[in-house]
Amino acid sequence: MSSNPEKRYTEKEFCEMYGIDRATAFRWRKAKIIRYIQLPTGQIRYLQSHIDEMERRNEKGKRRAA
Repeated sequence: MSSNPEKRYTEKEFCEMYGIDRATAFRWRKAKIIRYIQLPTGQIRYLQSHIDEMERRNEKGKRRAA
C-alpha cells in the first residue's frame, strides 16, 4: 500500500495560480466555487482535488453557455 498524500496549496499559492487576491479567494469559498480545508490554526488549504473539481465545473459551464 503506497501512501501518496495529495498536494495541498496555501491560500497565497492558490491566489498566485489564478492571479486573484485574497478577497476574491474568500468570495469563491463563500460562494462554494472552491472547496477548502481550514486548519485548527485558521489557515486555509486547497487540495489538488478541490482545484480539479472547480476547473471541471467551470469547463461544464463554459460548454453550456456556448
